Amino acid sequence: MQRWYVSREGQKAGPYSDSQLKAMAVNGTLTPVDLIWREGLASWGQAGRLRGLFPQAPAADPKGASPPPLPPVSHSTGIAASVSPPVRASGASAGAFVGRSYTVRRKFFKLFGGAFYLLDESNAVIGYSRQKAFKLKEDIRVFTDEQMTVELLTIRARNIIDFSGTYDVCDPMAGGTALGSLRRKGWKSIVRDEWLIFSPDGSEVGLIREDDGGLAILRRFIGWVNLISPQRYSVLVGGRTVAHLQTNRNPFVYSLRVSFTNESVQHVSPQLVLAGSILLAAIEGKQA
Repeated sequence: MQRWYVSREGQKAGPYSDSQLKAMAVNGTLTPVDLIWREGLASWGQAGRLRGLFPQAPAADPKGASPPPLPPVSHSTGIAASVSPPVRASGASAGAFVGRSYTVRRKFFKLFGGAFYLLDESNAVIGYSRQKAFKLKEDIRVFTDEQMTVELLTIRARNIIDFSGTYDVCDPMAGGTALGSLRRKGWKSIVRDEWLIFSPDGSEVGLIREDDGGLAILRRFIGWVNLISPQRYSVLVGGRTVAHLQTNRNPFVYSLRVSFTNESVQHVSPQLVLAGSILLAAIEGKQA
């Protein structure tokens, strides 16, 4: 049974069961902009973002209040106790992304569309994304689990079937806060994968680039090159390498390892780098 906590105007209460939470939404004691949390989630999120709880998602809270500290894991009922607040990056709900390495792994068997898992350092699933087949305008949504209860990240294409497409990355857990955007350098990526990274205000701040141009060309024509030398990428922001990406050698299951450097925290949102990794797995992974 899920155990939910609710925060309203700084007051925290719970835990509540799924049915209790639904009843509160129906009778009006829980509003779409109230913050909720359960064990297993890394940060608080607006109740209206929980699928099926309310008729539609709410607009962002105009007050822009920061979520309260998470309650400790407990099996007792009543008022939730307070703990020290988690560190937050750039005002976004980055609590789920404080690790140094992650893995984006394509689901092995899916007849139509695509599905991807986002794993943390211990290989625990912290994100899940399912893509619809034959979609003209890409809209990738990453959820906290396969039940797709809470949106963790959104990656939306600006245009329909754009060879050099731009994808906006937002944080639903922070009311849809823009984290930045990623643009595929279409003609260059025919030979060597390259993506530009933009800040929320549209300024170009860095790029994701395949390391070895020679191997990149061979990879386009000889598929088994990946079994000898996996694809490697560098994420450069402000002239600094903030992360390294590397595919695996498994010919049946595509996965991409994301390793952050010590430069990453101050120079780029980890969600933006992971969004780029998911795009590589979804779009470029077919070349692997």
